[in-house]
Amino acid sequence: MAAINSIGQLSGIVIPMLVGFINDLTRVAYLGMMSIAPLLLLGVAIVLWIVPKNI
Repeated sequence: MAAINSIGQLSGIVIPMLVGFINDLTRVAYLGMMSIAPLLLLGVAIVLWIVPKNI
């Protein structure tokens, strides 16, 4: 349980910095927000893969 909490806290620090960096680099807020989409899809795929099918 502590590992899940640690990853969540780390992403709360890293993702806003990543979005801000992309916004500064491209001067387009849309691209900064769209940079999160592949990470969200990856997270969904991992959860669907790990969670047992009988739940």
